[in-house]
Amino acid sequence: MTAALTYTVAAALLLSILPATAALAEESERQEQAPRKHEGSGEKRQAKVEGEGDEHGKGEGEAPAPHKQPNHPKKEKTREHAKPNAKTHQVHAKAKHPASAQPAPAVAKSEHLPLAIGIDGGWEATYGNALTFTYFPWEDLGFTVAAGYNNSGVKLGAGAEVLLPLHPSFGLRFLGSFVESLGKKGEVSLDASFIPANSTTAEPIVATKHYELTPATMLGAAVGGYFNLDASIRFALMLDYNYVLSGNQVTFADKTSYDKQVQVTNGPDFGTKFNDKAQSVVKAGGFGAYLGVQFLF
Repeated sequence: MTAALTYTVAAALLLSILPATAALAEESERQEQAPRKHEGSGEKRQAKVEGEGDEHGKGEGEAPAPHKQPNHPKKEKTREHAKPNAKTHQVHAKAKHPASAQPAPAVAKSEHLPLAIGIDGGWEATYGNALTFTYFPWEDLGFTVAAGYNNSGVKLGAGAEVLLPLHPSFGLRFLGSFVESLGKKGEVSLDASFIPANSTTAEPIVATKHYELTPATMLGAAVGGYFNLDASIRFALMLDYNYVLSGNQVTFADKTSYDKQVQVTNGPDFGTKFNDKAQSVVKAGGFGAYLGVQFLF
């Protein structure tokens, strides 16, 4: 009985020990197999490395890993250089478009534009009743060419004008010119009076004569004021004097006609007075006044 109990206990102990022993055996076998796998993979890696070394013309056993490793620092340097460049671009962008910059306040411009087309009209104007073209190489200095017409005929001329600003909108204007009057043929009429026969009361009459005026060369000077209506329109009021250098000779016809049927008994005397008064009407030169406007571009 005692022997049977002893065998039973021994069998139970043996059965409990066997699974643990088997587990230990399997664990030891795994540990032995693991180094073999690592060695196999290491052989494969070494074979691959040796193959790459052969492809690049390097000796056996040389691994290209040292050649690959320096590439990583280069990439890091490239990134480091790229960052400052990006910052530099950002700085330039901010410099070009500052967020805090404010637009400059608008300032009214009083500068004269470089080209102008003008119209002059008046009595004995420098260029006659004329169309003018002016170029301003500087703000207050302009050079003009012009073509016009008045009692002395067609006038062609050139000149210079100087502006003296007293205010952004107005100032003084000085003009010098050289003008050629081409002369003309025409008739001139003057108001006169006559006393009918057997009467003591004078009655009005208009006397007319034909004339011919030769060409004339003149120098002119003018002074006045200007006013800028805006940046594109300028008005000027001028007083001028035209001095005749040559020509400007007038010849009147002998016959005088009247607007009424009259018989003149003092013809020679009246003819002389008529010619004297008509000289100032027909001839070029002398004092004048005119208004001008310029359109600036």
